[in-house]
Amino acid sequence: MSAPKPLQFLLVSASYQCTEWVNRCLDSVLSQTYPHFRMVMVDDCSTDGTFERARARVGNDPRFQVLANTERRFPLANIVRASAEVGGGPEDVLVVLDGDDWLAHPRVLERLAEVYADPEVWLTYGSHELRVPPARRDRWLRRKVRGKVYRYPAPVSELGAYRYYDFIAAHLRSYRRFLWEALRDEDLRDSDGDYYRAAADAVTMWPMLEMATPKHWRYLDETLYIYNNQHSLSENRPGSRPEQLRVALKVRAKPPYAPLERAP
Repeated sequence: MSAPKPLQFLLVSASYQCTEWVNRCLDSVLSQTYPHFRMVMVDDCSTDGTFERARARVGNDPRFQVLANTERRFPLANIVRASAEVGGGPEDVLVVLDGDDWLAHPRVLERLAEVYADPEVWLTYGSHELRVPPARRDRWLRRKVRGKVYRYPAPVSELGAYRYYDFIAAHLRSYRRFLWEALRDEDLRDSDGDYYRAAADAVTMWPMLEMATPKHWRYLDETLYIYNNQHSLSENRPGSRPEQLRVALKVRAKPPYAPLERAP
């Protein structure tokens, strides 16, 4: 009997104006001890040399593909494109890594492989550290939290009420390809027909959490990802928050997804 095929990780990345950090992002992937992965990075018309630097860093490594848009598309459209380009089977795992961020250590994919060895796991989130951690207390937990990522309180997960609670299903975000493909494309698009320009994490994670149900998602309480909030274009910056709020309110108003039924 042949050995089972190893789990493949499919890293998808959107980059824009991050030449200062893109090599650190790619080096964090190149240093991974788990060898079974592919990565597609889509550069969103950067003018600072991000695309050229990324292409030079990965060279001819067949595991990497660096693509360049011909017009600005914004993060969600780029993640959709990268997810289509990277391929993979339904049980393989998509991992989101922004081009200005990086994996926290060389065993991140190895750790995810341990978690996804359980076929009942369809999705994971957490945990990350902000490069410049804020001194803040969470209003629900009444204590300081790391980058506002923690396990959903039981009433939220039991009711599937993720849209009605603070968004906490943040980096590191990963999920099986079949779960990603169960998203309806129209639910990722704004009223103008284009993909939402902000809040890509909430737009995609809320429905996937609803489909997975608590039985199939896991919160990982360990630092796997460094979120670079020093980047002037980070969505954590105040200037981007009105658009984030607008998108989040529109998505919250949509009906929740039903739990996904899969044949055993």
